[in-house]
Amino acid sequence: MLQNAKIYVILKSMKWMDVLVGVNNENRVIVRHEPMSRRYWRAAQSLNRILTNGQIIGQYQVSNNIFELVVWVEPIAKYGLYVCFRAFSDRGNFCRAELFCYYDKKDRPKRKQKGFRSKQAAIHFMKSTSPEIKHILTKRGLALAAQHSATWAFDKVDGEWQAKTPHEVSPEDLEKLEGLIEELEDHDDVQGVYTNV
Repeated sequence: MLQNAKIYVILKSMKWMDVLVGVNNENRVIVRHEPMSRRYWRAAQSLNRILTNGQIIGQYQVSNNIFELVVWVEPIAKYGLYVCFRAFSDRGNFCRAELFCYYDKKDRPKRKQKGFRSKQAAIHFMKSTSPEIKHILTKRGLALAAQHSATWAFDKVDGEWQAKTPHEVSPEDLEKLEGLIEELEDHDDVQGVYTNV
């Protein structure tokens, strides 16, 4: 009976930093952003500080073997660091992690001022992004699906996501889709939008 059972263990928040540090000690934490920008070069240079001084402020189970972690690092001078990782497990053992989101004193999404001055500001930002994306979709009669629920329909080829099976739509629907894509791409937290149309 138990051979088909699946057991998922979610570590307490305070243990996640230990997981990241352990994976990093084996040189399996990478900074992933395409194209690699100056901001993400700064992230690579700050990786040891992030792993030494970071505090988990959010965690989400994306799938059976992928967890997303939001990390806050207290300011040295005026601004702290807001960082997101994906931690990947293989049969319960964490094998690698990717830093995929990074904000420091040089930038802050959606606002004119720079950086996050407090942990509370970082937590507020973390909680505000998903509702904004949901609003963009719901005003068009659409809904936000579970994270990574559409990745099965795409392959990554030369660093770009391409549809496995492209579909044709009517000119009216194509116009609506283009408007949606434009609005999503205008959102500061959206790195890219891919479609199978």
